Amino acid sequence: MKQTFSYQYDFTTPYFSLSKRIDDQEYYFTMFDSKLLVSNYVNQKINFLIDYDINKTTISAKDVIDQLKKVILSNLSSKDSINIMIGSKNTVNLFNRWVPCNKDTINLLIDSTIYKKIGFYSYLPDLMADGISFNAKFSNSSTIALLTSSEYAPTPTTANPIIQNCLLLMALSNIKITTIDFSDVHYSEYNINAKDYYGNQYFNEKIAELTRSDFYSIKGTNSTIFSMLNTAFSTLKGTITDIGLYVEPTDGISIAKTSENIIDINSNTKLIYEYGKIEGSYPIEVKFSALLDAKPVIQKYIIDQSNVIFNNESAKMWNWKYLRLLEDKKNKTKKESYDLTNRSITNRILTMQTAFLCLEPWMMTRDTNSEEESPTTSVEETMTEIGLEITYGPNPIENNLVIKINIDNESTKILSVGIYDVLGSLVKGFQIDSFANSINLNWDTNSDSNGKVPPGVYYLVIKTNSGNKILKLVVV
Repeated sequence: MKQTFSYQYDFTTPYFSLSKRIDDQEYYFTMFDSKLLVSNYVNQKINFLIDYDINKTTISAKDVIDQLKKVILSNLSSKDSINIMIGSKNTVNLFNRWVPCNKDTINLLIDSTIYKKIGFYSYLPDLMADGISFNAKFSNSSTIALLTSSEYAPTPTTANPIIQNCLLLMALSNIKITTIDFSDVHYSEYNINAKDYYGNQYFNEKIAELTRSDFYSIKGTNSTIFSMLNTAFSTLKGTITDIGLYVEPTDGISIAKTSENIIDINSNTKLIYEYGKIEGSYPIEVKFSALLDAKPVIQKYIIDQSNVIFNNESAKMWNWKYLRLLEDKKNKTKKESYDLTNRSITNRILTMQTAFLCLEPWMMTRDTNSEEESPTTSVEETMTEIGLEITYGPNPIENNLVIKINIDNESTKILSVGIYDVLGSLVKGFQIDSFANSINLNWDTNSDSNGKVPPGVYYLVIKTNSGNKILKLVVV
């Protein structure tokens, strides 16, 4: 059964929420965007080269610039720097310097008129040479991201001389070249050394491979240029693996934890989240670790009461996961079956074991902080077929249940009255006079062993010589 939780959060810091105390325990939920780790350890310099051939793509020049700007703003931080160069008869170097990627600067420099500078045909050799020269001059270690729709150098004969010149120009520099091919129409197919290549794939693959980088293509996919750029950005700043998360309160521990990853390729977001139980006091240290390009990185955050979000979702998420595990377990113990039923009802999380109970709204536990009282019911039922009139309430039961049974039929005799749990075990039996015309009983929610029964569903079972009546009760 799928459980969905929705969050609106900017993730400039970890998301951290605590539940109110439930069953004398506190639950936490925390979520972290792995891009925070990268931005704290990697300051990237990326030179974007735009090689546009209008005949090979359905994507307009304006859309290329708009989507590039959008991806830059969503993936890079003010610690990163960019430049943009456009292929033309004379290469257009938009900034001619490394520009910091803060929002105001990017919005100012990448305006709505830049796309008009993009030519209609490919000038790949000159663009690559000018781009590499810029990177080599202004940075010893940097990246080129080639956005291309051209088919200028599709075979070894045309591609290899350009590749050799590129390698020569960056002989003394550490430059990676990531190629992003958005050509999607009118491209040719080439068979080179028994392998099929499409459009400018041979050049794009080789130059990326030789500079220890990656090649991306929109051909044969349902991707948009935005999603493809996002995917490319996931490796431009390094590859993150083995993400770990640790929650440590002051003078305490976090226990019964579950960690999982969420990868959203559309927004290039890789989240790790964890929920569990927590015991201790503030401040709480939240620590994230990972391997970034196989090198260990660690980021720590201190959480105090001012940046904690208080809600009941953390408890609900923990109990949802716990119930799924219990539900899947074979040969559950009696205690585990009790726990499954009671947690399902208390947290209003449906399971296969409790689906038949049909959790009506009035079965909810009352919020003691609310001014509204939870409704209670006193139910009167007449069973003419077995000659009984039964009144019982309140239901749900907090402290005490009153049961009144009137016998309308002289031939009807009550054999037994008892409270049973969902497993069919007798919880509370009552001493009755089988010959009485009316019976008044009280149940203080104690079992026959004189212990309070846990919250959950129980059944009032009245057995007579004419038949049985079963009534559902809920203890809260």
